[in-house]
Amino acid sequence: MKVILLKDIDNLGHAGDLKNVSDGHARNFLIPKKLVVPATLGNLKQSEKLLKKRQAAQEQAQAKLKTLLSDIEGLKIDIKAKTTAEGKLYAGLDAIAIAKEIKKQKGIEIPESNIKMGKAIKKIGEHEIKVEIDKKSVIIKLTVRSSDEK
Repeated sequence: MKVILLKDIDNLGHAGDLKNVSDGHARNFLIPKKLVVPATLGNLKQSEKLLKKRQAAQEQAQAKLKTLLSDIEGLKIDIKAKTTAEGKLYAGLDAIAIAKEIKKQKGIEIPESNIKMGKAIKKIGEHEIKVEIDKKSVIIKLTVRSSDEK
């Protein structure tokens, strides 16, 4: 039976795809769970509209990502934090704190999941942070200073 996927299904395809599945699997599982609809002429036309909308949304998202990457490339962030006399931070800086600081200083919102760093930063000084968006990465320079410094 030919069906049109309404949702992304692992090992089968993405929403809007036209697939051929066994009749029993379609009638007993996929259709009752509203994961697919039978591939009728009306449903095929509706599926084409859905695919066009999805492509337009993907193109818009790609353009947004390119502008975001160009905005953050070579970005320099200065963070002041409380430190001990030896230059160690009382609280380490993690991806969440760095994302908040970038938004606060530059007005650029980066999801913390895109900030790739091994461990939290626990020392003052210069650090390089890798930001990975859509399999492309850029480096942000981060300077951590003691809040006691002027």
